[in-house]
Amino acid sequence: MLFIGALSLAFVALSVDVIDDILDFSEELEFGVVSTVLGLTWQMIAACGLGLAIAIIYRDKQRRALQDARSAQTLALMRGELHAVMQNRFADWGLTSAEKDVAHLILKGMTGAEISQARATAPGTVRAQSSAIFRKAGVTARAEFLALFLDEFLGVEPGRKVPGADTSGTASSPAS
Repeated sequence: MLFIGALSLAFVALSVDVIDDILDFSEELEFGVVSTVLGLTWQMIAACGLGLAIAIIYRDKQRRALQDARSAQTLALMRGELHAVMQNRFADWGLTSAEKDVAHLILKGMTGAEISQARATAPGTVRAQSSAIFRKAGVTARAEFLALFLDEFLGVEPGRKVPGADTSGTASSPAS
């Protein structure tokens, strides 16, 4: 906003100078009509350009503020929907309350040791709960478990191969 204010102040100063020069036009004629008109023309072009720049910057600032508000709203909706999706999946899989807590922490990216510390449980308990969660979800590893929820938001059906993805573990060679 400070930048727009500084540009606005420069615009006003330049506009006042142009108006003053137009009012003093008769006094400047002694230097030559062409140079006086050319000087005034350049000043008016500069003033118009400055005014246009202010308008563009202000409009862009308003547009970005609107985009930021929409992005914040979308993010809030996604967070809410992610929570709902998680709760529905956890219920479908029949997770216990403790398993739901551990599953949530896994989805947050915490390691087994971090989960154990956060929940004040033994590491073996967390491993057993993680195994039960993965078994009930029909996956064998954390990455697959995370992918279940990521696929939900990407619109990929469970078990469906993503177009262009190479799951063989080897680089595919282009067809010749």
